[in-house]
Amino acid sequence: MERRRRKKIRLKNYDYSQNGAYFVTICTQNREMLFGDVVDGEMVYSDLGKIAVEEIEHTNIQRRKDDIFISNYVVMPNHVHFIVNIVGTRLAVSTKPQFEAFSKPTAKSLSSVIRSYKSAVTKRIRETAGGHGKPCPYVIWQSRYYEHIIRNEDDFLKISEYIVSNPYRWEEDRFYTKG
Repeated sequence: MERRRRKKIRLKNYDYSQNGAYFVTICTQNREMLFGDVVDGEMVYSDLGKIAVEEIEHTNIQRRKDDIFISNYVVMPNHVHFIVNIVGTRLAVSTKPQFEAFSKPTAKSLSSVIRSYKSAVTKRIRETAGGHGKPCPYVIWQSRYYEHIIRNEDDFLKISEYIVSNPYRWEEDRFYTKG
């Protein structure tokens, strides 16, 4: 049986460990509503949603020494949005770009932050057996994530507003699914 080749979604020859701000969206597998629900424009977290939030905060503590932090975030019923800021890893213009090879993550890169976050959330969810007596899904996350390189302050402000207002616009969101 021939294996399908996945379309590459990262910017070719871009070093995702360089200084910058990155808007990230991570969806649950099959857009399953694991993290709670939106009620009157506000996110009401399930136990699993609380884990997703706690792990963002934990990521900020763990990555502080690397000058990597998440500045804005929202955990929605079936996805997470956040901005990852890489500010102290290296010069923005590198003489020797670091590119990630399959199964060989580049330290202090965007993908290493995402990989660690997804892994930590998955581990904690599995430890709680899915919460509320439900069996834990085998796969919590879709295998990929969406990222956008934030190029300037206007872009940063628009994305920050999008993140903050996401619960208010839940029914218009492209990830919206009736629970």
